[in-house]
Amino acid sequence: MPIAPSAHEVLFQDRDATGRAQTVDDEAYIRAALTRFHVDPQGPSQFRQPPSLDLASGVSATERSALAAVGMLPDAKTQADAEAARAEALHVFFHIFQQALTTREAAEMMGVDQSRIRQRVRERSLLALSADGETRLPQQQFQDNAPIPGLRTVLQALPDGYDPLEVLSWLATPTPDLLGADETPVSPREYLLKTGDEHAVAAIARGLQRGEAG
Repeated sequence: MPIAPSAHEVLFQDRDATGRAQTVDDEAYIRAALTRFHVDPQGPSQFRQPPSLDLASGVSATERSALAAVGMLPDAKTQADAEAARAEALHVFFHIFQQALTTREAAEMMGVDQSRIRQRVRERSLLALSADGETRLPQQQFQDNAPIPGLRTVLQALPDGYDPLEVLSWLATPTPDLLGADETPVSPREYLLKTGDEHAVAAIARGLQRGEAG
């Protein structure tokens, strides 16, 4: 997916020189940051939250006063917490993306054509991250040179709207809905690897509400 022009301008140009405020969504911001990281890998701490992402920057003076009256106007701590969370998210994204397999590597590992890998990504039977026109497949969805058992069924059971990082987090997080041999909670990934019971995990996936996989 190409970088949104607004994100590109915010991260690659001097905003004081352009004198223009830009609106950047999180996805475009991360993708642009990733491209910048490849060019000059100093780490995610170099990326500051653009002013346009400040809640107060998009409201009128009256709305700002109303937010302040009920304690909802972001303060310095709120902004610092938001920036720390974004930096952490960038670290996670960078780490997973850099460790992920290219389409060619995934195809060679699975013994199929690259076109088959792209098809499986389109049909939601493999997870993929895309940045600056490059697609990579996170390694956490594979085991012994193949997708983990039942992955296709589970991924296709998930409601629309989850991004790959949310799905990876959900797959790796123990849940009381899935128990191991000693009756302790295990993650969907571990459960699939140990039991192969894709239908039990898919049933949980179908019942997820937006935000529960993060």
